[in-house]
Amino acid sequence: MTYFLDRSWFLDFNYTYARTGQFTDNYTRPFTSTSNGYTTTGTAYLTAADRVTTQSVAVSINTAF
Repeated sequence: MTYFLDRSWFLDFNYTYARTGQFTDNYTRPFTSTSNGYTTTGTAYLTAADRVTTQSVAVSINTAF
């Protein structure tokens, strides 16, 4: 959006929104855990879904020559 203060001065307003597509990371790792004298072993599976969102706002005052 642009707002003119007079014939040569104006304000410029800008808003930007960006978002990535969703992506998924998969991790698999073996583990061993000991607690209270008991030992547990196995494989841990983790799936994490991610998405990045950014927003920005800018305001500038300008003059035309």
